[in-house]
Amino acid sequence: MYTLPVALSLYSTGQNATNYSVLLAGAVLIITPILLLFVFLQRYFIQGVAMTGIK
Repeated sequence: MYTLPVALSLYSTGQNATNYSVLLAGAVLIITPILLLFVFLQRYFIQGVAMTGIK
């Protein structure tokens, strides 16, 4: 049981054995749901920041 970034780092196995295509594909799969949530909930995020007075 690992968090996603730690599990992704396990694909980097050594000095000369890093498979960058697998690392980049995994990074895209990890980031995609987060970006989709932000795109759909951006309105509420901005409203929350505006209502709390954070500038």
